[in-house]
Amino acid sequence: MCKVAADMQESCISEWTAQWTDIGYTGKSDYKHACETWAWEMHLLEGDAQKAGNQSASDATEEICLERLEWLQSESLDCDAWQSIDWNGTPWNQ
Repeated sequence: MCKVAADMQESCISEWTAQWTDIGYTGKSDYKHACETWAWEMHLLEGDAQKAGNQSASDATEEICLERLEWLQSESLDCDAWQSIDWNGTPWNQ
């Protein structure tokens, strides 16, 4: 998902005639790395949530990544919709 997300973000930056630094990244690879770090952190937090008894956390990160990948690959996704994703919430609470 992160490679396709970085491609989408690059497309949006181009559409907005902006720069990566305008959105807080040094470049496409920095954005991809941040996405991968988010996914890694969510997997770790998901395990903690499951240990604490939150059954909705089971495979939630994988499911949201697959859902976002499918969305990214659809023709109906535009930059405004892409930017509306809340990356701050945990996948099992969305």
